[in-house]
Amino acid sequence: MGRTDGGAARGLLPVLLFAAAMRCQMWSLRRDPVLMATARDYAFSDLFDAWSGFREYGSKHPDLAEHHTRRYAAFSKAFGVDLGEVPIDAPPVPEWAVETFTRFGGGDLESRAEDWPEWLHRLALQVEERGRSIYSPFSSYLEAPLAVIAANARFGEPIRDRVHALRAELRSTAFELLSAVFPEAAGLRITADEVRASGFDPDTRAPDPDDYW
Repeated sequence: MGRTDGGAARGLLPVLLFAAAMRCQMWSLRRDPVLMATARDYAFSDLFDAWSGFREYGSKHPDLAEHHTRRYAAFSKAFGVDLGEVPIDAPPVPEWAVETFTRFGGGDLESRAEDWPEWLHRLALQVEERGRSIYSPFSSYLEAPLAVIAANARFGEPIRDRVHALRAELRSTAFELLSAVFPEAAGLRITADEVRASGFDPDTRAPDPDDYW
């Protein structure tokens, strides 16, 4: 006997719920800033968030690329630094690295520390990219078969928790590395008017990446 329309709807319900849960999970992971300032006061974390968004969406759909490119360009101009480039003048070695440089540099801290910004900058780019590339294996399903839905119910939550924690830790690490490479910018706070004067309204709503699958 064929299944009734009501039975068909009940059969689709787990699939729809699974897809909705994965959609929410991916959005929460993607929009997880290290530290957000107020709507009218922006910190280095907001520059970092704009830079990360540009790296993720700058080569995607034109709507996404245009928004995130303009956003990062404005924040970069307002803060006076480009997080994608190593600063010309090396800042002081961060406190957490001084002991290592001193111990293994034979006491000659300056000569052994000349290229440290380049190495930490390169590491920051790798860490930030790696953090964006980590997902739960269940997040790749838009419409999952019942067997996968059952597996997600059994294993999904602890995996998602660990993925979320690792992504947050990697993002925080990249933020701290860039804060060391750009210490002056890391101490700045700017206003929304300064961002607007640089060519972008920070109140502009970003396009939803889920609309461009």
